[in-house]
Amino acid sequence: MIAKHLAALGWALPDPPEPRGLYSPIQQHAGLVYVSGQLSRSAEGIIQGPATPETDPTTYAAAGKACLARALAAVQQSIDLDCLERPIFLRGYVFASASFTRHSAVLDHVSGPLAQLFPGLPPPARSAIGVASLPDGGLLEIEVIFALRT
Repeated sequence: MIAKHLAALGWALPDPPEPRGLYSPIQQHAGLVYVSGQLSRSAEGIIQGPATPETDPTTYAAAGKACLARALAAVQQSIDLDCLERPIFLRGYVFASASFTRHSAVLDHVSGPLAQLFPGLPPPARSAIGVASLPDGGLLEIEVIFALRT
């Protein structure tokens, strides 16, 4: 089902991300899948921050897509995506200038595709957090928690 929705969005998942430190890309526990932070890294490179009031919103869309695609690729490495019931929680870190205040608008570019991948379900709870920097200067990093089908 999720593969069908990915195809409808025109998305192909990247290769599973390799950890750049001592951590697991995902952990599964008590019917939940916790996805480690995924940076806005695409095949073309890192989508750079900081977000400023002048940043083109298409940059946020590209960053959100890159992060979510990497998160799903991390899950798919160990679990069939169709085993995911729904997203429970989304946390996003936005590398932003001091004058930028629309962190939630950046995360909408992850919540929107999640709603398309899991149609008819409520959006996940979430936090949008502005930070002074992210690894390699990335614009966005997300963490996602999914519920598994029982």
